Amino acid sequence: MGEIREAAAELLPPVRKALARTRRGIRISPLEISLVVGGASDPAAAAELYGVLHMAVWTLMPPLEQLICIREPQIHLGVDFDAPKTVFRGRLSLSLSLGALVWIAGGVGIPVMKFVAKKQKQQPGPVQTAPAA
Repeated sequence: MGEIREAAAELLPPVRKALARTRRGIRISPLEISLVVGGASDPAAAAELYGVLHMAVWTLMPPLEQLICIREPQIHLGVDFDAPKTVFRGRLSLSLSLGALVWIAGGVGIPVMKFVAKKQKQQPGPVQTAPAA
């Protein structure tokens, strides 16, 4: 989980910058998401997950809508304390221009490669042992 946070902290600014440059070149229409959290086995955990999902969606959607053209998003979150499993349904259509693809690849690809190279340098290499005589 720490690596995900580190990657997000390091890569979010270049992603945001690349998306801001290409805002009109990326369109999402439709964005239809329906997620119903099943809570038959643990209602308290289901209610907690439902709250976390609401927080995540309504915290992330306004900035995302500023960076990308999303026409009439339809997001439904629910909780069913009688359902044994969580049910997810969604439909998404993404279109982007060639110029947007080039900007995103250049603006995000280079920072991602630098991040991956830095992480590989931090990991110790394989230990080599001398062959037994």
